Amino acid sequence: MILTSQRVKSFGRDRNGKRVQLSLHSRILLYGKRDPAIADEMMAVKWLGNAGSHGAERLSTNDMFDGFDLLEHLLEEVFAQRTKVLARIRRDLIRRKGRPRKRREPKLT
Repeated sequence: MILTSQRVKSFGRDRNGKRVQLSLHSRILLYGKRDPAIADEMMAVKWLGNAGSHGAERLSTNDMFDGFDLLEHLLEEVFAQRTKVLARIRRDLIRRKGRPRKRREPKLT
C-alpha cells in the first residue's frame, strides 16, 4: 500500500508482452531508484516479514521491534518527510545566521 500510494507501478510486461503483476521485491527495487535509503528499509522489513512467515526459525521479540522501528521510520520519511522538512529548516537557519523568522501575527477580531 505504501508503494501504491507513491505511485510505484504494480504491473509490468513479461518477455512475451503479457501484463503481469510485479512482485513486492520488484516494486521496492523500482522505488529504490527514487529513494535508495528508504527502499533499503522497505527491503529489510520485507525480508523480516518473509522470515517470520516462511522461515524455519522463529523471530525473536527483538527482531520484531527492529522491524517496527524500521517501518515507523520509513512511514515518517515517506509521508511526513521529516528529514526534508528538517533540512529546509536547517538551511533557512544557516542562511539567516540564527536570526528569528519574520512572522505575521494573526489578526484578532
